[in-house]
Amino acid sequence: LAWTAILSNLVYYTAVLGKESYLYLNIAVFFPLLPIFIIQAGLDSHFDRQYGSLKSYSYRGILGFVIGNIVLGLIPSASHNLLALSLLTLAIGLSSAVLHGTLKQMASFIYPECGRLPAALNSGMQASSALVLIVSLLTGFGGSPKTGNSRIFEFYISIGALHLFCFVAFQLLMSHSKDVVRSMLRRDMSFDYLESVGHVETLLLMDNSDMGSNVGNDDIDDSALVLHGDSNDTSANASIEERRDDEVFEQAIHDVPQESELSYKELWRITRPCCVALMFTVGSSMSVASWFNRVQSADPSNQSLPRILFYTRLFMDFLGRPATLWIPPTSHSCIGIVTAIRFCFVPFFFVYVAAGEHVLPRNDGAVILGVALFSFTSGYNATACYQLAPNLLRDGQKGSTPKQTGLINVCFSASIVIG
Repeated sequence: LAWTAILSNLVYYTAVLGKESYLYLNIAVFFPLLPIFIIQAGLDSHFDRQYGSLKSYSYRGILGFVIGNIVLGLIPSASHNLLALSLLTLAIGLSSAVLHGTLKQMASFIYPECGRLPAALNSGMQASSALVLIVSLLTGFGGSPKTGNSRIFEFYISIGALHLFCFVAFQLLMSHSKDVVRSMLRRDMSFDYLESVGHVETLLLMDNSDMGSNVGNDDIDDSALVLHGDSNDTSANASIEERRDDEVFEQAIHDVPQESELSYKELWRITRPCCVALMFTVGSSMSVASWFNRVQSADPSNQSLPRILFYTRLFMDFLGRPATLWIPPTSHSCIGIVTAIRFCFVPFFFVYVAAGEHVLPRNDGAVILGVALFSFTSGYNATACYQLAPNLLRDGQKGSTPKQTGLINVCFSASIVIG
């Protein structure tokens, strides 16, 4: 919501701060995604283990929303200075990246067998453009470079109020949704299980190599009890104390649903088709979007075409995301074919913008239609990649779904920066 509000005013900022300003603002918004997603992929699991998933995810949400609201209140005063506006936009980019990664990870494990939640989340992110457009029309800001300073304050105060409402909704979700709380507890239990299995395997290695003839029986028994979850199973404990061999421990491990946590190298090997398709999809989309303020209308007096293209892209991207529910993607091969076909639009667009009318005649309707189709397939492909990726994991690897989402988020952010 916050970064959409800033970038939607491309006509105003181009007139006030120059044509290059829109590119700088895009970089300030999207560049933080890459380092934030890399940090989240590397450290989130560690903090989730240490503090608990529910508390950690709540803290990240609070951090993102609070920073976003503070910066939205400061932007009107900095809108006539490109450096100040870029720095504040960078702060918006950082806070939005935290929220982006947090919510996409949550969507991957709250309902692990359902692909509708990732589609709903991605649609909601794009649907924020509708709220921004409504606020822009009501306040009269953003559509013309002649907009007064009073309207810019009204615009960003309204956006800040909506942002605060989203913060309240997030708090209610984290504190009152039984499904969210249950999924967080399930995630914490999977961490405990992996630690227990690792502890038992360590004891087995020590026992088999005769490195610890005095390894505490209590340690082994405690690990087995954790795995069984039944302290009253005295017969099993007696068997463990008497035999203490591989067969007993392997059976104890087998009694618990097996979930293995894959390394990022293994996840990349499994998820690579979706990651590559996502990078080409998002990278090409961002490269086209960053040049919207350079598109000249067939009518020299029409200054609103870049803004029309901006909202066309967002609305069609939004429609493409829930379309994955109506026309479910069948395989990553189909997504790869669509990615290759839509990529052909990119050189055509840049030639249309950069070359003169003698090369390609100006036609506002044609360029709007091209951007619409291009953006629809962008939304569809991006959402399909997030939906198909978990299906590439086998049953015993489903515990790595949040980690897989973190890897996809890194690819997503890298493609934005490249684009």
